[in-house]
Amino acid sequence: MKASREDQHERDDHRGTRKWAGQSLQRLIDQRHRDSQAEAYEREKHHRAGALLCASGALSAQGPECQSGDRKPGFEEERACSVMPGGLFCGAALIGYRHGSERGTMVQESIRVLALRHIMCEYLGAFERFFKDAGSQITYVDVSAGGELPRSHDSYDLLTILGGPMSVNDPDGWLVAEKRFVREAIERDKPVLGLCLGAQMIASSLGAIVAPGKRKEVGFMEIDVGDAAASDPLLRHFARPRQMVFQLHGEGFELPPGAVRLASSALYPNQAFRIGRRCWGFQFHVEIDRPMLLEWIREYWGNPAALAPDSYARIILKEADARLPKLERMAHSVATDILKIARGENPG
Repeated sequence: MKASREDQHERDDHRGTRKWAGQSLQRLIDQRHRDSQAEAYEREKHHRAGALLCASGALSAQGPECQSGDRKPGFEEERACSVMPGGLFCGAALIGYRHGSERGTMVQESIRVLALRHIMCEYLGAFERFFKDAGSQITYVDVSAGGELPRSHDSYDLLTILGGPMSVNDPDGWLVAEKRFVREAIERDKPVLGLCLGAQMIASSLGAIVAPGKRKEVGFMEIDVGDAAASDPLLRHFARPRQMVFQLHGEGFELPPGAVRLASSALYPNQAFRIGRRCWGFQFHVEIDRPMLLEWIREYWGNPAALAPDSYARIILKEADARLPKLERMAHSVATDILKIARGENPG
């Protein structure tokens, strides 16, 4: 389909402003690389301690907004958080959920979701709300801050590997341990979903090369959705031939052995892949929602209220009102289907 003049003008605007997008992000990454592991641990510990002091019912692990006592939209009062060995547990419904009329109700199996987190502001986002609505149990493990990985892969039903500003090529010991854990999960045919750094983690754990790209991808951008996505259990919901997503990365990866490419872009040919029947890697962020976007702006660019009118972060925020509702609908479809796969059901 031929692009309209308005669409073409919008893409030209993107190209004109995107060259400034990665400067402050790179400064943050450089600073984090200069930090010692002890300093990083203390910083993350401070976030976790502040989160646990939130008002009753607040979701922990939400960063600055939660520390001020605010609650994220979509989280109910009965929600409680507690520290579990190796991570932070968000207690949704422990015994599943019911739907339909009171008479003849159906009880849905509660799925245990393990989320490997690398920085406090990059959590499950919209997925967390959808997982919670489906009665799932969510356990966060803050691996970069010393959180212990589970000793058994039988302790969870779905593994999610989240984003972060570090590189999988960094020499930190926790990265080596996490890649080994991810590889073991894939070998055991556990359902696995890696997002951004998480996709790179999957690729690296299976021996593929991860390296910096020519330029960063930052903001709302289109990816090319391949023919293989039409029959894929998760990407079948994506628009073809192009889908708008959110990007925040400067590295890319080669396809791991046996992987099927599902999506690409001009700068990064491997945007989404599937390995076997139950493992996916997305270079982009399908889980983004407005609360998490605001935290990313605050973490990577500064106070959203103090942004310069012509800053790239301000442009991202202006686009968010139009882009995020469609992305959240897509995220809901992906979350629904990955939970079905974790239950052993056919998502089709």
